[in-house]
Amino acid sequence: MYLIYRQLMLISLCFAFVAVLKAQPPTEISDKTELDEKPVSQLEFWEDSVATFSSDLQKKITENERIETCYAMIPVLVQALKQENSYSYPFDNLEFISKTYAPDSTFRILTWLVRLDEVGYRYFGTLQMNNEDNDLFPLFHVREPIVNLVKETLPLKKWYGAMYYNITKVSYAQKDYYMLFGWDGNNLLSQKKVLDVLHFKEGKPVLGAPIIEYESDMQQGTFNRIFLEYNKDATVNLNYDEDLQMIVFDHLVPEDGKSIGMYPTYIPDGTYEALKFENGIWQYVEKVFDQTQDEAPIPAPLFKDKGPLPVELPKNN
Repeated sequence: MYLIYRQLMLISLCFAFVAVLKAQPPTEISDKTELDEKPVSQLEFWEDSVATFSSDLQKKITENERIETCYAMIPVLVQALKQENSYSYPFDNLEFISKTYAPDSTFRILTWLVRLDEVGYRYFGTLQMNNEDNDLFPLFHVREPIVNLVKETLPLKKWYGAMYYNITKVSYAQKDYYMLFGWDGNNLLSQKKVLDVLHFKEGKPVLGAPIIEYESDMQQGTFNRIFLEYNKDATVNLNYDEDLQMIVFDHLVPEDGKSIGMYPTYIPDGTYEALKFENGIWQYVEKVFDQTQDEAPIPAPLFKDKGPLPVELPKNN
């Protein structure tokens, strides 16, 4: 029944699109035609169609209604991304979707979330290739815990869920690695930042590669990805610094100095750790500066205040 509803929704939008095209003025400019009048393009139409779901994603009362709205939106978004030249179209009016580009423009990742009634969020996303077919690789959020998550290589259909805000690229031994920087609202007590590795295997994207060396008060070694979990009210930075050529992030400690491993109590202490890429490995740097800093020397926030969002996203990344 729900599948029929989604099909009807898409069909109705297609009819609406046809109606818009028929309503456009003729190509010949008459005396009454305003010179600054601009016809609605196909991509603008599909962007506006996706944007109509934004309010319901935020305002629907129940979790089921918000999820149903998201599922109704997805086929419309797919149609938008399958349009010719859609990769070059920024979709700026879709403020609730984070759009993050690979530095070499080979792909971009679109991620968004739906607030749940209990605790946390459900994440959605897709990777769009920059090719003639605009190939799409959907990300499927698995809400059940993934065993040994920091060590696993994962297909996109087994995704932990996050909003990505930056991508940087490194290469070694003719292999390209794309470092993904993400945020997870987690729960009422804590939130997380994530650093992951995306690479391509037989033409398909996979998540995770054992190229990150990291040390903390609870673990050390080589990991496929790392998570920084911290107090819900804290601001934690994790990003790539172009000047330093390193990934820089806050050093986190328990607020009371005693609650080791109780991550909802963790806050920045004013010092910074880093990762430096050498010989195919992101090597751990225990301390970046000799004195504490008020703010990490990393790029400005990548989430901008551009209108209402399904939830309040972090102001610093």
